[in-house]
Amino acid sequence: MTQEVQVQTSNFGADVQKGPVVINTIGKSGTRNYHGSLWFDARNDVLNANDWFDNHNQVARGKAHYYYPGGEFGGPVPFTKKKVFFWFGYDHFLQNTGNASSLTSYIPALGMLQGNFTSGGDGVSALCPNLDANGNDSSGGSKNNTACAGVNGMVLPDGATAPNVDRIPLYEVYMRMAEELAKRSTCARLQVGTVVTDQVLENVLAIGYNGNARGLPNKCDSAVPGSCGCILSEMNALVKAPGSVRDKVVFVSASPCVMCAKLIINSGVTHVFYRKAYRDPSGVEVLQQGGVVPVLYDRWMNAWRNGS
Repeated sequence: MTQEVQVQTSNFGADVQKGPVVINTIGKSGTRNYHGSLWFDARNDVLNANDWFDNHNQVARGKAHYYYPGGEFGGPVPFTKKKVFFWFGYDHFLQNTGNASSLTSYIPALGMLQGNFTSGGDGVSALCPNLDANGNDSSGGSKNNTACAGVNGMVLPDGATAPNVDRIPLYEVYMRMAEELAKRSTCARLQVGTVVTDQVLENVLAIGYNGNARGLPNKCDSAVPGSCGCILSEMNALVKAPGSVRDKVVFVSASPCVMCAKLIINSGVTHVFYRKAYRDPSGVEVLQQGGVVPVLYDRWMNAWRNGS
Protein backbone atom coordinates (compact mmCIF):
# COMPACT_ATOMS: atom_id res chain seq x y z
CA MET A 1 0.00 0.00 0.00
CA THR A 2 1.22 3.50 -0.81
CA GLN A 3 1.54 6.05 1.97
CA GLU A 4 3.17 8.94 0.14
CA VAL A 5 4.14 9.91 -3.41
CA GLN A 6 6.65 12.70 -4.12
CA VAL A 7 7.21 14.22 -7.56
CA GLN A 8 10.32 16.39 -7.91
CA THR A 9 11.03 18.49 -10.98
CA SER A 10 13.84 20.71 -9.61
CA ASN A 11 16.16 21.26 -6.62
CA PHE A 12 17.25 17.63 -6.52
CA GLY A 13 19.05 16.51 -3.39
CA ALA A 14 22.10 14.29 -3.17
CA ASP A 15 19.92 11.33 -2.25
CA VAL A 16 18.08 11.16 -5.60
CA GLN A 17 18.93 10.87 -9.27
CA LYS A 18 18.92 14.09 -11.26
CA GLY A 19 15.77 14.78 -13.28
CA PRO A 20 14.11 15.84 -15.39
CA VAL A 21 11.50 14.25 -13.09
CA VAL A 22 12.03 12.09 -10.00
CA ILE A 23 9.11 10.16 -8.48
CA ASN A 24 9.51 8.69 -4.99
CA THR A 25 6.95 6.30 -3.57
CA ILE A 26 6.88 5.47 0.15
CA GLY A 27 5.00 2.37 1.30
CA LYS A 28 3.14 2.04 4.54
CA SER A 29 4.88 0.45 7.50
CA GLY A 30 3.74 -1.04 10.77
CA THR A 31 3.61 0.78 14.10
CA ARG A 32 3.87 -0.24 17.75
CA ASN A 33 0.15 -1.04 17.83
CA TYR A 34 -1.91 -3.38 15.68
CA HIS A 35 -4.36 -1.64 13.39
CA GLY A 36 -5.91 -2.06 9.96
CA SER A 37 -8.93 -1.45 7.80
CA LEU A 38 -11.29 -3.19 5.36
CA TRP A 39 -13.16 -1.77 2.38
CA PHE A 40 -15.50 -2.81 -0.38
CA ASP A 41 -16.29 -0.55 -3.33
CA ALA A 42 -18.98 -1.57 -5.81
CA ARG A 43 -20.63 -0.39 -9.02
CA ASN A 44 -23.61 -2.11 -10.59
CA ASP A 45 -25.53 -1.41 -13.78
CA VAL A 46 -28.85 -1.36 -11.90
CA LEU A 47 -27.77 2.05 -10.59
CA ASN A 48 -26.49 3.33 -13.95
CA ALA A 49 -28.35 5.37 -16.54
CA ASN A 50 -28.41 4.09 -20.09
CA ASP A 51 -26.42 5.84 -22.80
CA TRP A 52 -28.44 8.45 -24.75
CA PHE A 53 -27.57 6.90 -28.10
CA ASP A 54 -28.52 3.43 -26.86
CA ASN A 55 -31.84 4.79 -25.66
CA HIS A 56 -32.40 6.47 -29.00
CA ASN A 57 -31.66 3.22 -30.85
CA GLN A 58 -33.67 1.14 -28.33
CA VAL A 59 -30.60 -0.74 -27.17
CA ALA A 60 -30.80 -2.15 -23.66
CA ARG A 61 -28.46 -0.93 -20.94
CA GLY A 62 -25.24 -2.95 -20.97
CA LYS A 63 -24.12 -5.10 -18.07
CA ALA A 64 -21.41 -3.53 -15.94
CA HIS A 65 -20.37 -4.89 -12.54
CA TYR A 66 -17.30 -3.61 -10.69
CA TYR A 67 -16.31 -4.87 -7.22
CA TYR A 68 -13.19 -3.82 -5.31
CA PRO A 69 -12.72 -5.67 -1.99
CA GLY A 70 -9.57 -5.13 0.02
CA GLY A 71 -7.95 -4.60 3.36
CA GLU A 72 -4.74 -3.78 5.22
CA PHE A 73 -3.26 -4.73 8.56
CA GLY A 74 -0.01 -3.91 10.36
CA GLY A 75 1.78 -3.81 13.67
CA PRO A 76 4.77 -5.19 15.56
CA VAL A 77 6.14 -8.65 14.79
CA PRO A 78 5.51 -10.89 17.81
CA PHE A 79 8.46 -11.71 20.10
CA THR A 80 10.61 -8.83 18.76
CA LYS A 81 9.91 -6.44 21.65
CA LYS A 82 8.21 -4.09 19.19
CA LYS A 83 11.41 -3.43 17.30
CA VAL A 84 10.38 -5.12 14.04
CA PHE A 85 7.15 -4.18 12.30
CA PHE A 86 5.10 -5.49 9.40
CA TRP A 87 2.42 -4.18 7.13
CA PHE A 88 0.19 -6.25 4.84
CA GLY A 89 -2.27 -5.01 2.22
CA TYR A 90 -4.60 -6.74 -0.23
CA ASP A 91 -6.67 -5.27 -3.03
CA HIS A 92 -8.75 -7.26 -5.51
CA PHE A 93 -10.42 -6.23 -8.73
CA LEU A 94 -13.54 -7.98 -10.04
CA GLN A 95 -15.11 -6.79 -13.26
CA ASN A 96 -17.90 -8.02 -15.51
CA THR A 97 -18.84 -5.60 -18.28
CA GLY A 98 -20.68 -8.05 -20.53
CA ASN A 99 -20.92 -6.45 -23.96
CA ALA A 100 -21.02 -2.91 -22.61
CA SER A 101 -17.46 -2.00 -23.57
CA SER A 102 -16.21 -4.88 -25.70
CA LEU A 103 -14.78 -3.99 -29.09
CA THR A 104 -13.71 -6.51 -31.69
CA SER A 105 -11.63 -5.32 -34.63
CA TYR A 106 -10.65 -7.21 -37.76
CA ILE A 107 -7.66 -6.39 -39.96
CA PRO A 108 -7.91 -7.71 -43.52
CA ALA A 109 -5.66 -10.68 -44.17
CA LEU A 110 -3.33 -10.65 -47.15
CA GLY A 111 -5.75 -12.63 -49.28
CA MET A 112 -8.63 -10.28 -48.44
CA LEU A 113 -6.57 -7.23 -49.43
CA GLN A 114 -5.94 -8.88 -52.78
CA GLY A 115 -9.65 -9.60 -53.18
CA ASN A 116 -9.64 -13.27 -52.20
CA PHE A 117 -12.27 -13.99 -49.54
CA THR A 118 -12.02 -17.78 -49.63
CA SER A 119 -10.86 -17.94 -46.00
CA GLY A 120 -14.37 -17.29 -44.66
CA GLY A 121 -14.87 -16.78 -40.91
CA ASP A 122 -16.07 -13.88 -38.77
CA GLY A 123 -13.49 -11.53 -40.28
CA VAL A 124 -15.10 -11.82 -43.71
CA SER A 125 -18.59 -11.00 -42.45
CA ALA A 126 -17.22 -8.11 -40.34
CA LEU A 127 -15.23 -6.53 -43.16
CA CYS A 128 -17.89 -7.26 -45.78
CA PRO A 129 -21.31 -6.81 -44.15
CA ASN A 130 -23.00 -8.36 -47.17
CA LEU A 131 -21.19 -11.67 -46.61
CA ASP A 132 -21.88 -13.99 -43.71
CA ALA A 133 -19.24 -16.21 -42.11
CA ASN A 134 -19.94 -18.87 -44.75
CA GLY A 135 -19.49 -16.44 -47.63
CA ASN A 136 -23.16 -16.20 -48.57
CA ASP A 137 -24.03 -12.86 -50.16
CA SER A 138 -27.32 -11.49 -48.87
CA SER A 139 -27.37 -8.32 -50.99
CA GLY A 140 -27.46 -9.64 -54.52
CA GLY A 141 -23.78 -9.05 -55.13
CA SER A 142 -23.37 -5.46 -53.96
CA LYS A 143 -20.05 -4.89 -52.14
CA ASN A 144 -20.11 -1.33 -50.80
CA ASN A 145 -17.65 -1.72 -47.93
CA THR A 146 -14.18 -0.25 -48.57
CA ALA A 147 -12.46 -3.53 -47.74
CA CYS A 148 -14.69 -5.29 -50.28
CA ALA A 149 -14.28 -2.74 -53.05
CA GLY A 150 -11.48 -4.72 -54.64
CA VAL A 151 -12.98 -8.15 -55.13
CA ASN A 152 -13.23 -7.78 -58.91
CA GLY A 153 -13.02 -11.22 -60.50
CA MET A 154 -11.83 -12.99 -57.35
CA VAL A 155 -13.33 -16.05 -55.64
CA LEU A 156 -15.64 -15.68 -52.65
CA PRO A 157 -15.93 -18.23 -49.82
CA ASP A 158 -18.89 -19.97 -51.41
CA GLY A 159 -16.91 -20.61 -54.61
CA ALA A 160 -18.71 -17.98 -56.66
CA THR A 161 -16.91 -15.29 -58.65
CA ALA A 162 -17.35 -11.80 -57.27
CA PRO A 163 -19.09 -9.33 -59.58
CA ASN A 164 -17.11 -6.56 -61.22
CA VAL A 165 -16.91 -3.31 -59.30
CA ASP A 166 -18.41 -0.30 -61.04
CA ARG A 167 -15.72 2.19 -60.03
CA ILE A 168 -12.03 2.28 -59.25
CA PRO A 169 -11.15 0.92 -55.76
CA LEU A 170 -9.60 3.33 -53.27
CA TYR A 171 -6.53 1.09 -53.08
CA GLU A 172 -5.92 1.75 -56.77
CA VAL A 173 -6.57 5.48 -56.36
CA TYR A 174 -3.88 5.86 -53.72
CA MET A 175 -1.48 3.66 -55.65
CA ARG A 176 -1.84 5.90 -58.68
CA MET A 177 -1.30 8.94 -56.48
CA ALA A 178 2.02 7.38 -55.42
CA GLU A 179 2.94 6.82 -59.06
CA GLU A 180 2.17 10.45 -59.92
CA LEU A 181 4.23 11.67 -56.96
CA ALA A 182 7.16 9.58 -58.21
CA LYS A 183 7.27 11.78 -61.32
CA ARG A 184 8.43 14.69 -59.14
CA SER A 185 11.50 12.74 -58.03
CA THR A 186 14.86 13.84 -59.44
CA CYS A 187 16.68 10.66 -58.45
CA ALA A 188 18.68 9.41 -61.43
CA ARG A 189 18.35 5.73 -60.48
CA LEU A 190 14.73 5.14 -59.44
CA GLN A 191 11.80 7.50 -59.00
CA VAL A 192 9.54 6.44 -56.12
CA GLY A 193 6.39 8.00 -54.65
CA THR A 194 4.61 7.26 -51.36
CA VAL A 195 1.14 7.96 -49.94
CA VAL A 196 0.27 7.33 -46.28
CA THR A 197 -3.40 6.96 -45.28
CA ASP A 198 -5.39 5.95 -42.24
CA GLN A 199 -6.66 2.38 -41.81
CA VAL A 200 -10.08 3.04 -43.35
CA LEU A 201 -8.61 4.84 -46.39
CA GLU A 202 -10.59 8.02 -45.69
CA ASN A 203 -7.73 10.45 -45.01
CA VAL A 204 -4.35 11.04 -46.65
CA LEU A 205 -1.92 11.58 -43.78
CA ALA A 206 1.25 12.37 -45.73
CA ILE A 207 2.90 12.17 -49.15
CA GLY A 208 6.51 11.93 -50.26
CA TYR A 209 8.95 11.08 -53.02
CA ASN A 210 12.69 10.45 -53.07
CA GLY A 211 14.96 13.42 -53.59
CA ASN A 212 17.39 15.79 -51.96
CA ALA A 213 16.74 17.79 -48.80
CA ARG A 214 14.71 21.00 -48.95
CA GLY A 215 16.84 23.93 -50.12
CA LEU A 216 19.54 21.76 -51.69
CA PRO A 217 19.96 21.20 -55.46
CA ASN A 218 17.23 19.02 -56.97
CA LYS A 219 19.63 16.31 -58.06
CA CYS A 220 21.57 13.38 -56.66
CA ASP A 221 24.75 14.11 -54.72
CA SER A 222 26.51 11.28 -56.52
CA ALA A 223 25.97 8.93 -59.45
CA VAL A 224 27.55 6.04 -57.54
CA PRO A 225 24.93 3.33 -56.86
CA GLY A 226 23.91 3.36 -53.19
CA SER A 227 25.48 6.77 -52.59
CA CYS A 228 23.18 9.13 -54.47
CA GLY A 229 22.36 10.99 -51.26
CA CYS A 230 18.60 11.17 -51.87
CA ILE A 231 16.19 10.94 -48.96
CA LEU A 232 14.03 7.89 -49.62
CA SER A 233 10.39 8.28 -50.54
CA GLU A 234 8.98 6.39 -47.54
CA MET A 235 11.12 8.45 -45.17
CA ASN A 236 9.98 11.73 -46.71
CA ALA A 237 6.35 10.68 -46.20
CA LEU A 238 6.50 9.07 -42.76
CA VAL A 239 8.46 11.95 -41.24
CA LYS A 240 5.40 14.13 -41.97
CA ALA A 241 2.75 11.58 -40.93
CA PRO A 242 1.27 12.11 -37.44
CA GLY A 243 2.82 9.70 -34.99
CA SER A 244 -0.34 9.64 -32.88
CA VAL A 245 -2.25 7.84 -35.65
CA ARG A 246 -1.74 4.10 -35.44
CA ASP A 247 -2.60 1.40 -37.99
CA LYS A 248 -1.48 3.46 -40.96
CA VAL A 249 -1.45 2.15 -44.54
CA VAL A 250 1.38 2.91 -46.97
CA PHE A 251 1.10 2.95 -50.77
CA VAL A 252 4.46 3.06 -52.55
CA SER A 253 5.31 2.70 -56.23
CA ALA A 254 8.23 0.32 -55.49
CA SER A 255 8.68 -2.06 -52.56
CA PRO A 256 10.73 -0.63 -49.66
CA CYS A 257 14.40 -1.26 -49.04
CA VAL A 258 15.53 -2.77 -45.71
CA MET A 259 16.02 0.56 -43.91
CA CYS A 260 12.67 1.92 -45.06
CA ALA A 261 11.02 -1.35 -44.03
CA LYS A 262 12.39 -0.93 -40.51
CA LEU A 263 11.15 2.66 -40.38
CA ILE A 264 7.71 1.51 -41.54
CA ILE A 265 7.56 -1.14 -38.82
CA ASN A 266 8.33 1.44 -36.13
CA SER A 267 5.83 3.97 -37.52
CA GLY A 268 2.63 2.09 -36.69
CA VAL A 269 1.98 0.82 -40.23
CA THR A 270 -0.06 -2.36 -40.72
CA HIS A 271 -0.02 -2.78 -44.52
CA VAL A 272 2.25 -1.74 -47.38
CA PHE A 273 0.90 -1.83 -50.93
CA TYR A 274 3.52 -1.63 -53.66
CA ARG A 275 3.19 -1.60 -57.42
CA LYS A 276 6.45 -3.29 -58.37
CA ALA A 277 9.24 -5.07 -56.54
CA TYR A 278 12.52 -3.34 -55.75
CA ARG A 279 15.66 -5.07 -57.02
CA ASP A 280 16.42 -6.27 -53.48
CA PRO A 281 13.49 -8.24 -51.96
CA SER A 282 14.97 -8.12 -48.45
CA GLY A 283 12.77 -5.15 -47.50
CA VAL A 284 9.60 -7.16 -48.06
CA GLU A 285 11.00 -9.98 -45.93
CA VAL A 286 11.78 -7.51 -43.13
CA LEU A 287 8.21 -6.17 -43.26
CA GLN A 288 6.86 -9.70 -42.80
CA GLN A 289 9.21 -10.36 -39.90
CA GLY A 290 8.04 -7.14 -38.24
CA GLY A 291 4.34 -8.00 -38.54
CA VAL A 292 3.56 -5.61 -41.42
CA VAL A 293 1.60 -7.09 -44.34
CA PRO A 294 3.21 -6.39 -47.76
CA VAL A 295 0.88 -6.55 -50.77
CA LEU A 296 2.00 -6.57 -54.41
CA TYR A 297 -0.87 -4.56 -55.86
CA ASP A 298 -0.97 -4.57 -59.65
CA ARG A 299 -4.28 -6.23 -60.51
CA TRP A 300 -5.99 -3.04 -61.76
CA MET A 301 -2.89 -1.29 -63.03
CA ASN A 302 -4.30 -0.97 -66.56
CA ALA A 303 -7.99 -0.59 -65.69
CA TRP A 304 -9.95 2.69 -65.55
CA ARG A 305 -7.53 4.51 -67.82
CA ASN A 306 -8.24 6.61 -70.91
CA GLY A 307 -11.84 7.06 -69.83
CA SER A 308 -12.54 3.34 -69.58
